[in-house]
Order: sequence, then structure tokens, then C-alpha cells
Amino acid sequence: MQVTFKKIGHSLLAALMLMSFLLPLLSAGKTVHAATTTVDFTLHKIEQTSDEQIQNTGHDLGLTGRKPVQGAQFKIFNVTDAFYQLLENHDKTTAASMISQNLGQYVNLQDPNAAAVTTDADGLAAFKGLAAKTNGRHSVYAFHEAVTPQPYQKAADMIVSLPVRHDDGTDLTNIHLYPKDSLVTKNLTEINEQAVATKDLHDVAVGDVLTYQVQFQIPHDIGALADHSQDTFKYNQFKVLDYMTKEGLTFKALTAITVDGQDILKALTGKMAFMTSNDAAWQHTHNYPFGFELDFLGGVDPDAVRNLLTQYAGKRVTVAYTGIVNEKMVPDQKVSNTAEVSFDPNSKITVDGPEIQTGGIRFFKHEAGSSKSLANATFILQRMNGNVREYAVLEGVNGMVGTYQPTKITWTTNQDAATKLKTSGAETANLTIQGLLPGRYTLVETAAPEGYEILDPTTDFEVIAGTWGTKTIRIANTPVNQLLPMTGGIGLFAFLMIGAILMGGGHLMKKKTSKKV
Repeated sequence: MQVTFKKIGHSLLAALMLMSFLLPLLSAGKTVHAATTTVDFTLHKIEQTSDEQIQNTGHDLGLTGRKPVQGAQFKIFNVTDAFYQLLENHDKTTAASMISQNLGQYVNLQDPNAAAVTTDADGLAAFKGLAAKTNGRHSVYAFHEAVTPQPYQKAADMIVSLPVRHDDGTDLTNIHLYPKDSLVTKNLTEINEQAVATKDLHDVAVGDVLTYQVQFQIPHDIGALADHSQDTFKYNQFKVLDYMTKEGLTFKALTAITVDGQDILKALTGKMAFMTSNDAAWQHTHNYPFGFELDFLGGVDPDAVRNLLTQYAGKRVTVAYTGIVNEKMVPDQKVSNTAEVSFDPNSKITVDGPEIQTGGIRFFKHEAGSSKSLANATFILQRMNGNVREYAVLEGVNGMVGTYQPTKITWTTNQDAATKLKTSGAETANLTIQGLLPGRYTLVETAAPEGYEILDPTTDFEVIAGTWGTKTIRIANTPVNQLLPMTGGIGLFAFLMIGAILMGGGHLMKKKTSKKV
């Protein structure tokens, strides 16, 4: 009976692809065509960031616009004898699945003599001149990803049974395979529930609520038993750790765990282990100022979690959470957070998320003509939002003078509700405001220090990234007793009268002196 690849592609292969993409390619059977003695395999390692299913046909699919993955090492193993032995009691699908999920049970994955090839800059790894038959039977090969570059997840072990044929029934001599290389990603997707574009650096204000997403693939063999074991599961660790090494964010909530369009957070809650930087135990476990650890299999009911995840084996999962920008974020300091996904204690996949930064401004209120610091000047902060003038309300600043590190900044059209900002007696910057977005603002002086007059109540300025530590805006006040009224008032009149008397007296003295002479 002749079995062509085309038939398998519509039946067996289609079924296998539904089984968590375990077996991209499988073919077996007798042929009346001339036997091929050797075959070549070309593996195409390309980045995948979705549940996209690339159908392996054995042909070069000519995929373009894909990012190749360099540095992945693949090993090839001849599993012909094991496969045919399993066929004595199982069908081809089951036999191939058993080998794929527990390859280490059938071969020595650490065999130093196993052929190994590392993908090049084009993401290609080629195995040449492999025997088409083993001990008189069509060869069956297993491809195992031994080294996986960061931040990718290891591809499922692939089982290929020869021969693989063209539609016309002739054997393929160069077989192309596309192992799935799922990328672990970390993105900032929303600020204050508004979608943001993907970029490397985001400007944020104190109090902003940020939504992050970590995406990765559930292992295709999450429910498999360990090699050479009848009662121990292959995976007893499945953790997601997310953290910041610098202060600036407060964990708010784990909002969703989505896979295949379904939010499974509620089904997992209470069964998995979950800890955040808001918990007292965090600092004993992870010495980071911000983060969370999600341990899928470390909770009170790992079996229930494993059974649930097995339903989605091989699918990409999205873990979404929120954090709040807090008052500890230093202006112009770029802060990123890192996600780690680990499936065993000895390895982890690490990816950095985009950086965030906030801004700030420094002022120095001083006496005109000197560098004398003036305390107790009062200001409010305003901005234009389109054609609307808005005033800043700073939360969490009770008791602060001079240095303002609010927990949140909101904006109101009610000037009376604006936060009153007072200068301190500091000798350099005696009024600083942190947590601002880049942009144009106006500082409005509403009250001068006692004994001083306001020269100009408004100071326009711009918050620009990178200027927090280098730019200080100077604002002067003049003492009251140094001001000359310019409206013809009594002060000016008195000076004029005194001048006239002195000039008149000088004139009389001159006349008397002249007469004596």
C-alpha cells in the first residue's frame, strides 16, 4: 500500500498538529518508487509570537518577512527501532507522541556523539546525508533543540518518519522543517487604560496606572511524565517572575491570565502560588523593590492546575498585571522591569520590558541682585490642555515644603483647588516638583515672602527629559523698601520735594556768597 505525504497531511498530520504541535511531520509506508538512500534536512528557525501554526509539508515554504533565530543548537537522533517497537502495541500517532513527549526515555540526550548543528544568521541548520533506511526499515528521526537562545522557548521535539514525498509520489531528498520558536515577550500595553504604541521608552507621570503583559508558551508536554518514570511529572516547576531593580512602581493587581481567548485567572486562583512585592514575605524571597512571582505548580493544588494547562498545551498565554508609578521614581532615571519564565530550577528565559521615566523641575527663589534664598513664597502650577487652563492638585504632599514628591498629580479647572507650593530655605533649588510628564507648564506666584514684592507672577517653563539634574530656573523677588512707586504717589513726591529744597538752598547760598565778594 502506497502512503503519500499528501494523504497524511490531510489526515494524520492534521490530527497531530492539533495535539499541541508535537508532531509536525510523520510519514510511513511502502513505495513502488525508486528508493532514496540518503536524505538531507534543513531546519528553519524563525521567531513566532502568536499561536500561528506553520504547516510542515517537507517543502521550503518560502516564508518572508520573518525574523530568523540564530544560535539555536539542534541534535538529531535515529529512533527507528524505538518507533517500530512502539508500533507493535500503538498506532503511529500514539507512538510518535510518546517519543516526542519523552525523548530522553528513548535516547541519551547528552550523547556527545550525536550530530549537532547550530542555526546560522539566516536561522538555518542543515543535516546532510542521513540514511533513508535503518535495518531495512524506513528511518525515523527525532530533532531535539539542545541549546535555545534568549529570550526564546525551546521547540517541541520533532519526529519525522521517512519517506516524505512530493505530490507526484517521488521522494523528497531535502526535507524542510519549521520548528516552533516561541518568543517570550514583555510589553507595556496601556497607561491609565489607554492603549499605547510599542516602543522602548515611555514617559509617565506619578500616579499613572500601567498595564503590562508577559507572553509565553505553555509547554507542549506540560502534562507528561518524566523520562523513565511512572509517577513523577516532567514539570514540577512553572514560574513567572517579574521584577524591577529600581524603585518607582507599586504592584496593583494581577488582572488576567488569557490563553486561546479564555481568561483562566479565576479558575487558577486559590490553586497556584502567588506573591507580590506588597507582601511581607517578598523581601525574604526576592530582594527587589517591585515585582510578583506566579508559581503555577507551587500552590495547594498543582494537579488541578496541570490538568487545566494541559488543555492549552502548546498555546501562548498572556499574563496581564497593573502597577502604579509611585513617588520614589527619580526624574530622568530610566527604569525597566524584567520577566523570567522558568520550567525547571536550572534554567530560565529572561526578557526585559520597555523602560519608563518621569520628569521634574527645579526652581530657586531668591532676592533680586543676590543669591539669598527666599523661603515661604507661594506658588500654584498650571498648564494649558488645549484651550482649557488647568491647575495641579498634588496628592500625598501634606507636610512637604520645598521638595514635592506627590503620589499622584491630577488636574482641575478650579484654581481655588490647586495645591499651594511653598519654597524652603534651601541654598540651591528651594522648590522642586517630581513626577511630571514632559511638556509646557506655568508656575504662578500667588504670595511673595514677607518683606518682598512679586516682580512677575508667572514663570513659563518646559519639562524636558534629561534636564532634571542640570537645569534650575531662578525666580527673583525685590525687597519692598527698594521699590520706587512709579505712579506719582507720595513716595515719589517726597523725593522730589527734598530735591527741590536742596537745590533751592544751594542757589540762595550761592547768591549770598556772591554779594559778600
